Amino acid sequence: MLDSAADILLPFYLRSRLEGRTIGRNLVYRDMMVSTQTVGRKLADGGEKEGAVVLAEAQSASYGRLGRPWVSARGGLWFTVILRPDLPPASLQAFNYMASLSVYSTLRADLGVDAWLKWPNDVFVRGDKVCGIISEAAATSDSIRYVLLGVGLNVNNEMAEVGPGPYRAASMAALLGRFVDRNELLVSILTEMDSRYAGIKREGITRVVREYSSRCATLGRRVKVILGDRSFEGVVAGINDEGALEVDTGKGITRVYAGDVVHLR
Repeated sequence: MLDSAADILLPFYLRSRLEGRTIGRNLVYRDMMVSTQTVGRKLADGGEKEGAVVLAEAQSASYGRLGRPWVSARGGLWFTVILRPDLPPASLQAFNYMASLSVYSTLRADLGVDAWLKWPNDVFVRGDKVCGIISEAAATSDSIRYVLLGVGLNVNNEMAEVGPGPYRAASMAALLGRFVDRNELLVSILTEMDSRYAGIKREGITRVVREYSSRCATLGRRVKVILGDRSFEGVVAGINDEGALEVDTGKGITRVYAGDVVHLR
């Protein structure tokens, strides 16, 4: 018998639980990687089929959006999913939403926490950020070759000191006051993803974008939108069917497809 306190991911168990699904059809597991996104890119460029999951216990040089460093110590869930959707590049934002919703739904259903979503790629519990999503793609002007959907979820890992910013980071174990079974949590997240991805392949992105819109706590909030070296403020009016955030600046609606958003009090 395995002692749950060992807190190790079990590839043979994960493979058996994910058998028959698109996402999880191949599991590439290493104790240490530079980054699951980096390894995922090499695999995708080499022809790896969609649904492969690249999983590491720890990463030595992981990153988030805009190349920002991401601390990924042992005890978290650090993984990348390779997808090859037959969709135009304009649909890419929907994959951030698909991953965010899958983590959000799992945390609420399996752990009973009051998780919430912040546009475009964060999952929070109470006032603390527990998960970040990154999506990167290789695409032409009219088609997607592949999407690398990276997820970093703080589970049982000890949190390092974080730099200045408007939000704190926390682990699920710290918030719940108990150990969390990472194997079961990962199976649930990937199962949720697989179901939503099957829906996207059948129907397109509209359903997942609308589901995200109905769950996202950024809607209706006054926000500051940061786009490189410029920024503006406004009230979030909605998310359109392409996945763009619509912000009412008082002078009209500005559509935001990518950027940093800070909730204002």
